[in-house]
Amino acid sequence: MHQSQTGGKLLKTKGYDLKTSRNEEEFEHSRASLDYLCNRIQTYLAREFGIDNPWFLDSPDWSKFKKETNNSPIDLVLFGSYIQRFLETGNLPNGDYRFWVLSTKVKEVLTTLFNFPKDSLAVIPREAITSKGVEQIFNGQSFDLVHSGRISPVKNIEMYLLFSYYLQKDHGLDCRPVLFGDFDNITHDHHGRLLPSDYRVKISNLCSSLDWSISPEFEGLYPSNEWVKNQKLNSPVFCSFSTYSKEDFGVSLAQAQEQGWPTIISSWGGHLDSTGDNIYHIPLEYIGESTDELSVIKGRARALARDFINNHTHFSSNKLTEEKTQLPAPLSVSQLDQLRRTTIEKWGPEIQYITRQLTDHFADTNSGRIFYQKFESLFGYKTDSAKKVLIIHDY
Repeated sequence: MHQSQTGGKLLKTKGYDLKTSRNEEEFEHSRASLDYLCNRIQTYLAREFGIDNPWFLDSPDWSKFKKETNNSPIDLVLFGSYIQRFLETGNLPNGDYRFWVLSTKVKEVLTTLFNFPKDSLAVIPREAITSKGVEQIFNGQSFDLVHSGRISPVKNIEMYLLFSYYLQKDHGLDCRPVLFGDFDNITHDHHGRLLPSDYRVKISNLCSSLDWSISPEFEGLYPSNEWVKNQKLNSPVFCSFSTYSKEDFGVSLAQAQEQGWPTIISSWGGHLDSTGDNIYHIPLEYIGESTDELSVIKGRARALARDFINNHTHFSSNKLTEEKTQLPAPLSVSQLDQLRRTTIEKWGPEIQYITRQLTDHFADTNSGRIFYQKFESLFGYKTDSAKKVLIIHDY
């Protein structure tokens, strides 16, 4: 039996002899986010292009997608597992396919590292499937710094907690960390193989080691979009230090923006498509990842807290160049086959580890290290600032 805390209630899935019922939906942490995106994307594609049968390859409902009897192209919408899904396209039925993605950075990765023709990928504009609430003004002194989603190494929760801590201790802000979501142990697989660890224990130990002015609150997993309505929140500010390789959109970020919350987010992946005057994009140079030594994360968190205090009145974001979304040029199965073959020749057969959900194994190969160095330079954004963060510690 799987149990997960959901707004104070236990969410259960029953199993018999270690098998779940065939009539029962699989419990999946990302299911609420998938449903949110699928519903909004379907509405957008139908309204703008008359497309009423898009295929969502990451959806658990994949088996329900049916090929049209006519010869019109099939529209494939790629989410965070876009690299794996591309490598799996040899399983698609014969036909022509149009590809849609949710981030300009995803398109950049696919066109640069996989040689996709630029006109064969269309980016669904973030503003077209989300709305913005009335912007709440950041008060700068007393607020809740809110994380929602996976409480996971890929979200760099140590950095989030330590940033909150130094805002309290070094700068006297009444900054309360509030976390919604379940723990998991998903690691930065593009950094290579790592020893297994219990992330819940790791974060608990970190919290216990700090002399908080205001202790973190762990609220558990809430139903979709219910967490933003929590009545205990005080002047909420959404925060995400994610450097997850699959961070192509950020549903929790969208839900927070729909409430008008100020946001503090990493300059990474789909976060860079989020624009407006209520955003503080965190330079990647300041983000300590979960794979870093704790002393390094502390140094970066402390430096970021200082920089934030000096610059937090400048919540803003550069507006992306607006281009009217065009229907992507279709690719045939034979063209996709050639793209995959070219990819394997370019990066070596080891890249197929990704289709086996062994990305960390690929990242530990010579070609994998080069691949992910290029990936990180494409998927993230570093400032041109002359500022450097120098951390010195004893061994």
